[in-house]
Amino acid sequence: MPIGTPHDDDQPYVSNLSGNSYVAARLKTDGRDFVKLRIRSARTCGHLHTICVSCARIWDQDWHLLWERTGGGRNLKAAIEARDETRL
Repeated sequence: MPIGTPHDDDQPYVSNLSGNSYVAARLKTDGRDFVKLRIRSARTCGHLHTICVSCARIWDQDWHLLWERTGGGRNLKAAIEARDETRL
């Protein structure tokens, strides 16, 4: 399925998301267009077409996650950092 098109009922790559509900991302290999990764809780995230605290590090391997572009991105990054601090 091409990037940028919905592929299930959750429709992770949709254009009309609130800035608090997605993280912008670009593929590291081409980096031209960005997609909107829908943010989910770790319990409801499918870890394949959506992003959460548990799988963000995996997404970060192949994608540039543009945390600062959206409120959702900033909040998710803060949640990841808080979780990492509690694990020390």
